[in-house]
Amino acid sequence: MLPYARFERWEPPAHAKGNEVRIEIVKRAAFRVCGYAVTTSLTQYGHAPAQKELFENYFRDERPANIAAVADNPAELYGLAWLVTRPGDRIQYLLGSAVTGNPPLPAGAIIKEVAPATYAMTRLDPEMSLQQGWMEFFYIAGGQIGYSPDYHHDVWFERLPTGVHGPTELWMAVTNSVPSWADQQSLPEYFRF
Repeated sequence: MLPYARFERWEPPAHAKGNEVRIEIVKRAAFRVCGYAVTTSLTQYGHAPAQKELFENYFRDERPANIAAVADNPAELYGLAWLVTRPGDRIQYLLGSAVTGNPPLPAGAIIKEVAPATYAMTRLDPEMSLQQGWMEFFYIAGGQIGYSPDYHHDVWFERLPTGVHGPTELWMAVTNSVPSWADQQSLPEYFRF
């Protein structure tokens, strides 16, 4: 299990109609994910056809077995995303499992290091698409907890603790300081507050 510590919880006020987003603020140590990556766009990320393509890319051939052979917990999957153009909307999306040390790298796989950070974390409603979940999490809930996205931490991710057919957690690095105008302008418009 990766080291992390929960230290604060936010729940919406009773008068917030329909807003059932529960957010935990979590300090998490650095970790590494080994998997297979594709480049996509933020406008496609989370839509059913694009999501299906991303997952099919991972589950073809021997890829899951290759990653399972080097993973700390093969059942637990991570979907990491990070911008590859600034400003712009091209992202790299990696699906894989956490690893420790420097395991032998399966053919075509990469390892992405995720720096330590304070994260806001929520569990995705099973009825929502990834894009809907991220939008609600990022805009609605993010502004209500007194934290803003940490624009200097370039990775956000999904954690699937029991694999693709189980629950999904959304994780976003946050800070309790107000982002600068320059930080906000370096991101695509729909990521700006």
